[in-house]
Amino acid sequence: MSRPGPTVQIQVCVSQLTSPDTPKDVREAAAQHVRDFLQKLAEKVVAKVAPQRRGDTDLTDELVQHTLERTLEGKYAPDRGPYGAWARTVIRNHLISHFRRREHRADDVLLAQVPARPEPLLSMLTLGPTDLQRIAQWHPPMHRLVVLAIAGLHREIPTTDWKQWCQQANVSLPFPPPGADGPGYERGRIDILARHLGCKPNTLHQIWRRKKRWLQDLPSIRRLRDGP
Repeated sequence: MSRPGPTVQIQVCVSQLTSPDTPKDVREAAAQHVRDFLQKLAEKVVAKVAPQRRGDTDLTDELVQHTLERTLEGKYAPDRGPYGAWARTVIRNHLISHFRRREHRADDVLLAQVPARPEPLLSMLTLGPTDLQRIAQWHPPMHRLVVLAIAGLHREIPTTDWKQWCQQANVSLPFPPPGADGPGYERGRIDILARHLGCKPNTLHQIWRRKKRWLQDLPSIRRLRDGP
């Protein structure tokens, strides 16, 4: 009699682990099998999504423990698909949340998609000519200014271009105003910028949420985020 394949085996173990009628010794064996399965899966997800953190046992253990707890809470529904696919999604989402909790600065947008590096990325960035050409195509000009100011990338824009963009958007200089020009958190910068522009902070939050994807398309940011 052939042994069940890995997919069937993990489904059986999850069922044994979550059933109140499973004998203690069977449940303990099932729990170990599920944990081993999640360990390998978490290592694969980290290697793909955050290669710079490959081999970080503390991070992997956190991902395994979180997914195991969700499993024991009954969050997995077998009728919605294989356990492996569900577990992979839980692990990936928790990994992204892990980086969002650790870094609250505006440059976290770069980590949200592929959190390959835990350090603040924008402080290491120098924009090149291709980046500047793409930025000049962002419209409307007001949104271009807001995204660059919140991200702190306005310092990388040539002064002549920056002044011209502010004039096009009818924004008074200096922009960003004092207090928003140095390192700071996203919310604090937005509040200062909103006062300067005479609008509600929520308006700038909406612009930031919709347009921060512009940053992810810049060649210099992609290289810095993904590595050589």
